[in-house]
Amino acid sequence: RVSTTCDMVLTGTAPCWTEDPVSAKAVVSQEIEGLLQRSPTLRMCDFDGLVRQFLHAIHNVGGRQGVHEALDVLHRSTSCKYRSCVHNWAAYVKTILKGFLRDHKQALIESRSADC
Repeated sequence: RVSTTCDMVLTGTAPCWTEDPVSAKAVVSQEIEGLLQRSPTLRMCDFDGLVRQFLHAIHNVGGRQGVHEALDVLHRSTSCKYRSCVHNWAAYVKTILKGFLRDHKQALIESRSADC
């Protein structure tokens, strides 16, 4: 049986990120702002609704640390690119985050099955 977050909270096995009083929306916004300060390539308009949805999904799986790691991967993937090299930056960002989320979920599943 796969435990839900509610089950984990009730049994005291919830990950520490569930105790963070900051909302997912605020975490995502703060992490995006932090990335934009250090990235010469990315712009706020690259983080449309779908991109933010992926970041929220990543937050649900890995908390602030997961969002931070995802945006770090994004930064490394885009730091050597010119704006003119990518036709649709929001779609490019979404593709990178989608891959990160898939890999992050798979790693979580594998770590949970190793614990059994």
